[in-house]
Amino acid sequence: MELFDYCYYRIYAFYKYSTKERTPDILTNCAITLLQMLNFSSLVFFLAIILVPDYPIKNWYGVVLTLCLLVINHYRYKNNHSFYFLEKKWKHEPRKKEIQNVFFVMAYIISSVAVFLSILINLDTLEYYGYYFRL
Repeated sequence: MELFDYCYYRIYAFYKYSTKERTPDILTNCAITLLQMLNFSSLVFFLAIILVPDYPIKNWYGVVLTLCLLVINHYRYKNNHSFYFLEKKWKHEPRKKEIQNVFFVMAYIISSVAVFLSILINLDTLEYYGYYFRL
């Protein structure tokens, strides 16, 4: 969870200070939920490829899971782990450590998107060869 907390902190800070956004908490909550959904969907699709290639994955599974994650993240970052709590935790980290952590956050975001897209391309290729996924 600390990874998502740090991602939340950095994304919130970007929206708050760089773009002067009025509601950075909503945008940051959606960004964290998107990252979590990319990871979870990649895992589910990967397991579907390996274990049960003809299992129909319904669209509404993703919608329900996304809504649940949005609610969970809203309560988590609104009440217990607000930006100000996280800022207190990481505000005084050394500059070298901050640059390293931001690099890891960016690498995490890029790799999450890349893995998800590569699995989707693989699913499309498998469907072309006769394995049918109903997404």
